Amino acid sequence: MSHHHIATHRRAELPPPLTTGATTNPDLTITLGLDDHGHLTAAPDQPSPAADHALVLLGFTRPRGQRLHLLDVSPGQRSDVATTCARLLTEAGYEVAAMPALVPDPDRPPDQTPGPEPLRGDPTVVITRHPVLGITATTADPGHGDTHRLITRSGFHYLPSHSLYVLPFDIPHDQALAAATELADYLGAHHVPATVSPAIHHPLPGQRLTSQAPEAAAPRRRQNHRWTTRVAQLLRAAANRLVPEPSNPPTPPALSEGTAWVQVPLRGHAPRWTPPAALPPAPGMLLRTHAARTFTSLCSAPGPAAPTVHHDGHGTSPARRKR
Repeated sequence: MSHHHIATHRRAELPPPLTTGATTNPDLTITLGLDDHGHLTAAPDQPSPAADHALVLLGFTRPRGQRLHLLDVSPGQRSDVATTCARLLTEAGYEVAAMPALVPDPDRPPDQTPGPEPLRGDPTVVITRHPVLGITATTADPGHGDTHRLITRSGFHYLPSHSLYVLPFDIPHDQALAAATELADYLGAHHVPATVSPAIHHPLPGQRLTSQAPEAAAPRRRQNHRWTTRVAQLLRAAANRLVPEPSNPPTPPALSEGTAWVQVPLRGHAPRWTPPAALPPAPGMLLRTHAARTFTSLCSAPGPAAPTVHHDGHGTSPARRKR
């Protein structure tokens, strides 16, 4: 009775794949974006102390109790900073996702249509006194953008019905003047052109007067415009009763019509963001690289012939088969 030898070939043993874990997870993604205040944001999709440290090296800060990491950069630097951050994070082993407005797709052909020359800085900010609303600030593009972020930081609130920014109605007169001065200094420090009425901000050494005030943004006309104006008048009257005007307010110096507005000078150099040369490798990146190289070498290197397995389970080497 002949025994039929059934031969099967065992596959070469390969190292098991790396398990997905907190320290070797290759799927951690950091998303770059913008928040409502114009900050560059970075959000890892899962907790990672190493990713947090990498973002700190890039200049990001994370407010207490928040998930987003924030980086405050000027509008003209946003795209370059986001592109550099994406490159450094990718080289360190992280997956990076970003909105196209921040990091353009390198595979997408550039738009050949010539566009308008990019604006240098934000639209001019005008700080003046409204007969009902008090000290106000206006811009050519109110309600959003970087100018909106800078103005609201100084304590002003956006009033959509009038397309301007106002201070709280119950603020004392001296605090309102201080807020206007603080806003002017803040805009100058951030290289945003601004003009201020001398009734609010008198010219100081280093500041100059301009002969023509810029046009304020025209208020938006809506159906409830009269009702909103009436409410503003009532609130202003209540504020005047609660906080009366000073008995002897300072008299502003007499200025001619040709010298009616103060131009706020831009102070210092525009802040620049300096990236690090490189970031530490992501956790598990070196281990994954070593495992990938080992797997490639095992697949490409010629190995010994696989033994033949008979029905009885014993293997036979090529040398034994010759005998």
